[in-house]
Amino acid sequence: MNQSLIFDLQETIDTVATMGLFVSLCTIQRRPNPPAVDASGWPTYTSDYTNVAGLVNIPCMDAVEATAKPDKYGVARTPVEFQTMAYYHILLNGYYPAILQRDVAIVDGTTYMIEAVESDSQHVMTRLAVRRWTP
Repeated sequence: MNQSLIFDLQETIDTVATMGLFVSLCTIQRRPNPPAVDASGWPTYTSDYTNVAGLVNIPCMDAVEATAKPDKYGVARTPVEFQTMAYYHILLNGYYPAILQRDVAIVDGTTYMIEAVESDSQHVMTRLAVRRWTP
């Protein structure tokens, strides 16, 4: 009986892949350092990003991250726009320690800001906690 964690984690990823759950593609983009800024001095999230070599079209699955209660701060209403913020969890099919928290993830054409990156210690998978603003 094999009781190693490496076997168990790899088996889980293989099962996810076999079940066809990696239905999306993720591309990681990085902005230059220092980043371009807007008129207010905030970093822009819409320009100057380029694909990171080796981190393009990674099979993945994404899901809405469920919160324990409704997020009353997840909506912004201004005179000219109405925005909602949603958090997502993305599981990448593989180990990608080169992804940085300052990067953005583009999944099936939708851009997400990366909030956290977690690569497991067994070098099997990488998970991303991301957010998306919808104007």
